[in-house]
Amino acid sequence: MWLGEDGSRIIQDHSTDHVMDSTINYYDEENTEIKYKYFKLFLDNGAYTANRKGKKLNRDRVVELQERIWPDLTIPLDFPFAPGESINVMKEKWVKTVDNIVYWQSCTQLSGRLAPALHGWSWDSLRDNAILLQKISDSDIVCLGSMVNESFSKSKNYFGDRVNSAEFVSILFKTIKIVKENTDFKIHIMGCGSSPLSLHIAYWLGADSVDSSGHRRRAAYGNIILPGTSDRYVGGRNGKFITKQLTRYERELLSHCGCPVCQKDPSQLWNNWEARSIHNRYVIKKERDNAESWLCKGRDFYEEQLEKMYRRSGSYSRWRLARILMKYPSITSF
Repeated sequence: MWLGEDGSRIIQDHSTDHVMDSTINYYDEENTEIKYKYFKLFLDNGAYTANRKGKKLNRDRVVELQERIWPDLTIPLDFPFAPGESINVMKEKWVKTVDNIVYWQSCTQLSGRLAPALHGWSWDSLRDNAILLQKISDSDIVCLGSMVNESFSKSKNYFGDRVNSAEFVSILFKTIKIVKENTDFKIHIMGCGSSPLSLHIAYWLGADSVDSSGHRRRAAYGNIILPGTSDRYVGGRNGKFITKQLTRYERELLSHCGCPVCQKDPSQLWNNWEARSIHNRYVIKKERDNAESWLCKGRDFYEEQLEKMYRRSGSYSRWRLARILMKYPSITSF
């Protein structure tokens, strides 16, 4: 689990954490100093964010920043797909992505630290592109980028942010299955750790790691993440906070939280977004630890724990689908 950061000092000590930061957070800055301690750093190239904002990144600038920051892992500049694009456009973007992977390996100092992004515009192309990356890249990990279905070219909305929907569960299962069957890559899923429910779905389906800055984004929008479930809105933005009553079950979950905020003064969660960010980060880390501990005890044990968890949530149907897909893959069709 790579915890998303943006260079701020809300959390100064990540000395025991795997942290995900982005080149785009430093792209227009002269000072590229990382302002927090970390155990390991994964530096995204910022392409997805730039794509959504209509901003074009300069290849040399991205290389300069990645070499200067010198992360443990980083992603060569790729070209994520945008909803509504034609297949020909997506193919052209993939060619440019592959060209950059080769360039990063042969013409930069970052070889050996790369985690290339994998995109596909169909299941066949995803398989072929994964096999190609296995041949050309000097890496043992691949980052799942644009995971799309056949109707993506007709879509008007981004499929991003890894929404925990039935469609996403099905696409994620198929994508992981294709990569696992055709390569030896470990699989990293970008943006899929924003809540306990999405995190556990990803691990259950076979992901090796995930990342998300969702704990920060949710905090800014007035949401707290509750252990073993999803988030709960407790206040608005711009200081206009509205007290929201938690259910008895939600209060019970919160009462057992061991984060610094809840241990000292839980009321801060209702009126301080930085306190919510600290709380949310703690909860997500705890769920990551739970996933690792449960998986070490075997898939059957992990399944039992997830069954209990999802039965108390509004996402039980998503979990049921994920469980069926993993246990009975031969009866599924795409």
